[in-house]
Amino acid sequence: MQHKPTALIVDLLSVDALMLDRKFNMLTFIFLSSNARFLALMMYFSTAGKYVIDEHIFKKKLLAVSGCEPLWFEDSLEIFLDPSSQIYKESVPLSLIYSMVDGIIVNIWDDMEPKTLKSLKDPNLLGQIARATIYPLPVDPSKTNHPVLDWLNKQQHESVIYISFGSGDSLSAKHLTELAWGLELSQQRFVWVSIYP
Repeated sequence: MQHKPTALIVDLLSVDALMLDRKFNMLTFIFLSSNARFLALMMYFSTAGKYVIDEHIFKKKLLAVSGCEPLWFEDSLEIFLDPSSQIYKESVPLSLIYSMVDGIIVNIWDDMEPKTLKSLKDPNLLGQIARATIYPLPVDPSKTNHPVLDWLNKQQHESVIYISFGSGDSLSAKHLTELAWGLELSQQRFVWVSIYP
């Protein structure tokens, strides 16, 4: 190799590669393709006491995440609801990795989740867990002119549902049709992002 690598960026499923940083003396970053809320929950679950987690899982109480909106039991990801499951046992320890990297790149921008990002950056809140800089993706204000954004800016605050399931092959055509009918019948305004493979 003519030039030594200076940084290693991995996603959440490739954290084993972070061991290379010791061998090559590189900076290490985790790229999280989810949002700041997911990052906050992953960090919090790794540090919350057993009592707090049990209150949420078994008594279905709100989970008060430091500096963030509380998590309702009904909104919990299934991986966090069964401490005896293999996926729980593997996922929760992954969140300890956040304190060992030089930075965390999150698929979010400051204006989308300001309260959560503030908590993640605050050394007195979730920032004390990360110990690394949280990097939201930069937004170029000159490139934010789009018909969907213009329409969205005219809507009442918090009155639009955002829907995104990743690539177009993650749901069957039947499920997409059912979802579309349900949204139409709800008469709720929504922005649906669909990326076709």
